[in-house]
Amino acid sequence: VLAQTFKTCIMELSILGVLLVMTVIMISSGMFFCENPDIEVVESEFDSISRSMYFSMISVTTVGYGDMTPDTSCGEFVACLAGLSGIFVLGLPISIIGVKFQQRYDE
Repeated sequence: VLAQTFKTCIMELSILGVLLVMTVIMISSGMFFCENPDIEVVESEFDSISRSMYFSMISVTTVGYGDMTPDTSCGEFVACLAGLSGIFVLGLPISIIGVKFQQRYDE
């Protein structure tokens, strides 16, 4: 039943993947530039956009290890956006997959 559900949800899973990647890239870029207003002097633990992607993925998926925290109010705002966007990005496709699973199970 689960394999059939995933076969019928290929479009929803691909939309989930694209939205997740786009959100992580935007949040990590915002976090890097908020925490490092002067590009020449990097004093934050968000020392590159790729390092910020780790924080973004953890925040968007609402795991939140707490090993990296923003120091500026702009960074805290972006972190809040990351948590809220994770609810929207992950919530809708997962609920659609759940409905399709129930339909397959009833068949």
